Amino acid sequence: MSLTTENIGKANRHFLKSDFSVTSWDDLKPYYENLISRTINSKEDLIEWLQDRSELESALQENLAWRYIRMSCDNTNEKLQQDYNYYVREIDPNISPEDNKLNEKFIASPFSELLSETDYRNYLRNVKQRISLFRKENIPLLAELAEKQQIFGQISGAQTSTYNNQELTLQQASVWLKNTDRSIRETVYKKITARRLEDKKQLDDLYTNLIQLRHQVALNAGFKNFRDYSFAALERFDYSVEDCYRFHESIESEIKPVINQIEEYRKTKIGCCAFNALGFGC
Repeated sequence: MSLTTENIGKANRHFLKSDFSVTSWDDLKPYYENLISRTINSKEDLIEWLQDRSELESALQENLAWRYIRMSCDNTNEKLQQDYNYYVREIDPNISPEDNKLNEKFIASPFSELLSETDYRNYLRNVKQRISLFRKENIPLLAELAEKQQIFGQISGAQTSTYNNQELTLQQASVWLKNTDRSIRETVYKKITARRLEDKKQLDDLYTNLIQLRHQVALNAGFKNFRDYSFAALERFDYSVEDCYRFHESIESEIKPVINQIEEYRKTKIGCCAFNALGFGC
């Protein structure tokens, strides 16, 4: 059997049926009920439970990923947009509370402490973090965020500009920005910028709405702002916000001056070959 986007991962299924598909929450509910109600009497039982859960989650992640990819490849196709939005509006909100139940079941199991520290250390702390962040009131907000976040792709993907009597996407038009003729670069740059500005208000309104939603999600989870919430949600355990600021400052103080020197040198050698710009001579 050849591997295609329709059969990747199905050959080695143990928990899911061979004809498993995701069309509604009803397709998934029996699997979650099985995992939630299953009795775990040993470390081996728990590992098998984790494997079955992983198989289910992998299938769902793949399904959502393909919905997003197909929608992004053709963002004028309303059916593909509806398929993606249906998942984030109707399926994922049902998954979220069940997923939290599974996390709590896993941590509550006495056998979770017997799992190998090297094999499961990161997974254990990730699960505990997800439990601490879960809020029922955030489920509809996160669904709305997922739906609105992909609107940017729809807007930007629909942007086109005309050059040389050709209608081009802005990505296609940007190729002309590498042309050696300055007048061509300037013309194309102004066309691209003018087209983007046509959607300025729509994008500004979208961004404002996203900020409001994200801030509310953070407040609901007990954080002062979305940055701190995201740091926790992205499971960044090994470095802090302050570490990031210090890293940025070190780049500015140590690396930026070197880059500036290199750029100044290149400016003085603009008429010579690329090797000379690097100090090797022509």
